[in-house]
Amino acid sequence: MYKRVSGEYLIEQAYLTKTEKTKFQLENPKTQLIEKTSLSKSENSWIKKPDVVSKGAQYSFASVADYITEWNDLSFPGATCGSGVRGGDRARSD
Repeated sequence: MYKRVSGEYLIEQAYLTKTEKTKFQLENPKTQLIEKTSLSKSENSWIKKPDVVSKGAQYSFASVADYITEWNDLSFPGATCGSGVRGGDRARSD
């Protein structure tokens, strides 16, 4: 699941019954949640823009947003294929 805005993962579950919430969490485990800023850093790394990545998450996201607008496609269908976005962030922060 791609988290577009802050708290979206929790909002999706807010009005679900306990059974529906359990099913949602099984289909969309929080460990697989990808935040937009982490995705943008991964995408900019993939398209060889380390200068943009090093300027910070929000700057990186703005760059990817411009890139998406150019292609007029708001879904990155292959963006998470093997990128290891969250694992890479943890490795750098330790």
